Amino acid sequence: MPKHKHHRDRLYLLQSEYSSEWGGFKKAKLNLPYKALPFYCCCLCFCPAKDPLCSSSGAVFCRSCILSFMQQQQKLQQKQQQQQQQQQQQQQQEQQEQQELSCQCPVTGLLLQFGDLFEIKFFKNSKGEICCPVSFKLLSENSHVAAVRKSGNVFAADTLLSLCVRSNNWNDLITGPAAAAAAAAAALLLLLLLRCCCCCCCCCCCYCCCCCCCCCCLHPQYPYSPHYCCLFIYLFIYLFIYLFIYLFIYYSGEPFTSSDIVHIQNPTDAKRRCIEHFHHVLRGKPKTLF
Repeated sequence: MPKHKHHRDRLYLLQSEYSSEWGGFKKAKLNLPYKALPFYCCCLCFCPAKDPLCSSSGAVFCRSCILSFMQQQQKLQQKQQQQQQQQQQQQQQEQQEQQELSCQCPVTGLLLQFGDLFEIKFFKNSKGEICCPVSFKLLSENSHVAAVRKSGNVFAADTLLSLCVRSNNWNDLITGPAAAAAAAAAALLLLLLLRCCCCCCCCCCCYCCCCCCCCCCLHPQYPYSPHYCCLFIYLFIYLFIYLFIYLFIYYSGEPFTSSDIVHIQNPTDAKRRCIEHFHHVLRGKPKTLF
């Protein structure tokens, strides 16, 4: 038995070490603008997504790109069916398998159907930068980004974790009950401000009418002031508008579950956003699509 742990160390390089680590033939690197694709870019054309659609695996596509990709995949499947029919080898089994097969996801290579895709909505601030609609935290290439499948809203993953998962609140932060109440209250305040502005503008014109109303209130034949009746009518109208806006926003957003949270970008799993590992890049067929 050797006495030292470096008994196999050598002062020279082996041929296998030289060819694998130092010299020898190396694969040519891909001539791509960047290796890590930003979360808001399409995984097919590598440009900012237009009419973005997201898969359950978190891959973002342009609507036109993924539709053209699926159409080409269907054409390839039809050609394969014709070749298999000409060869007459295992026709029935192969036809049944091809009918059951769907399009391969261009990122993961797994089965993908158009019904599995859902629309996503990116929120932008006044500077045009993509940020979280709740915390207003900027979403960069190093941020953990997640989307809700049912609503399509894109949030920072920390926001969903703290406000939804940990607090056991499975309502959408934008279309949920709290957001509906806030939106209805904001709409009600806007109506009140508009009402106040109209009253201020028409103050001079309505001064005589107000004086007449005051005289009527002081008259013993009128126990109830018409001014109070108008006030009750306005309150009833405002409450009706508040309830209408609240119910409309509340029922437009459905509650979701943990399985509806799709992680678009995760900094701890950078390999998933690396272009070199995309299925259609590994197959060497991205240039034939465009």
